[in-house]
Amino acid sequence: MPRKATGQLILRETGYFGRYWANQDGVRVRVSVALETFNAALAESKLARLVAAAARPERVGEETFGDVLGRVHASIIDSQVDNARQQGADADHLARIRMYGKDALTRLEQYAAPVIGDMPLSTIGPTDICSALRFCREKKGKSHQTMLHLKKHLQDVFSELRRDQLVTKNPVRDIDPDDLPKPPPKNMRRKPRAVLTDGELALYLCHSSKLHHQAIRERQVMSVIARIAGGLRTGDLHGLTWSDLDATDGRFATVFVPREKTGEPDWFVCPESLRPFLVFWWELNGCPTEGLVFPASRGERQGERKIKVSHARALKRDVQAAFEAARKAGIEAPAPRSERWLQLFTVTPRTLPLDFHGWRRVFVQQTRRAKRELDQHSMPLSGHRSSAVHGVYAQGISNEVKTIPADSLPSGIEAIVPQWYEWWKGADRVGYERAARKRQTLALGGSEPSSDADDARLSARNDSLAISPALCHAGGRGFESRPPRHLARVANNGPR
Repeated sequence: MPRKATGQLILRETGYFGRYWANQDGVRVRVSVALETFNAALAESKLARLVAAAARPERVGEETFGDVLGRVHASIIDSQVDNARQQGADADHLARIRMYGKDALTRLEQYAAPVIGDMPLSTIGPTDICSALRFCREKKGKSHQTMLHLKKHLQDVFSELRRDQLVTKNPVRDIDPDDLPKPPPKNMRRKPRAVLTDGELALYLCHSSKLHHQAIRERQVMSVIARIAGGLRTGDLHGLTWSDLDATDGRFATVFVPREKTGEPDWFVCPESLRPFLVFWWELNGCPTEGLVFPASRGERQGERKIKVSHARALKRDVQAAFEAARKAGIEAPAPRSERWLQLFTVTPRTLPLDFHGWRRVFVQQTRRAKRELDQHSMPLSGHRSSAVHGVYAQGISNEVKTIPADSLPSGIEAIVPQWYEWWKGADRVGYERAARKRQTLALGGSEPSSDADDARLSARNDSLAISPALCHAGGRGFESRPPRHLARVANNGPR
């Protein structure tokens, strides 16, 4: 039995070279190729791919992986959508499948195509798949879980290619697990993620922009709800409806939290510090009683629920702009390249940067501090020896209306709402409300509203609308460029 060809690695001044046998014009010759790397593992991987390609000569006119990727992946997504539609899936579920498919195609184009995109389908083997996975994990620095996602996407693509008889077997199934990068040890301590203090939250809520005021206001209201009302996840915020907030007549007495991830909903008594923000957003959107609180504002899904939308990058951008405006106004705030700035916006050896899920983290941390003393007394009294068992017994029934501890709520943010009303009075409120009502009407299946009488009615209501004395306990002025000075004391406070 002939020995399997492996090639030979040679280290020179310019890096590793690979030497192997190949067929050129029907003649077997020895080829030496520069591998352009000093990394032995990477050079060995490149050489193995070259040796495998030489053993399976390229056929004239054969399609490459990059040629068929888009077409085959679209066929996979269409099949998944058809199967879900036959099972009675709703429009949101079908849209979610397409969004997940879009993410999968992005991973394949960014991490697999640079390695195997130019290779003919018949020449791609398990070694080439391993090279693509190592490129994702080691070269691009992605997590082990992202590498596993890429492996699953490649397996789906080659399974579809095999069904189309474009390949004879699925090379992903023949991968040796020992050839893949190892996962991190289970006992490795995860880095904590940076969160905003109450003072930094107040500075962020003072931020505004003439160009993107609607999107900024939406993120600010979402942030306040997530920070105060039970640490809502992003998916719960996107699915929140006005009926969940008890918006009839603007009461906002309770807040319903769907908890879609766990399937265990909660009800909370609406804290007084949250109600002004809800009233503002409710009036800004035309005082609706049904529909989504934060629908998609543009694109094909305008007026519908947002699917796979991340606010992390926009939140960082808003917070950085808020800090810059605060420093211009003479208020102490983190400066660029300072220790706190790097902690919030970059990956440090000990922390991860700020993200939108941080509102849930800070809610849990503050609530735990507020109720720590109670837990220390209740656990011995109940006779539980395990905190896990005690936590199971401490859970309330699903229809119980819970009260959030006052000590876990942010302080000093109520004074910001009058500033929002001042901004609203100076903005085009008629046009803003008309756009909001248009989104809600289209989401409910109605026709597009457009009439001069409707505009006159909105204008008359806006002129007669007065700011509630309960909401306006501080004078307001424009804050396009800087936050109000009466927040300087709040902003300078450290973590509670």
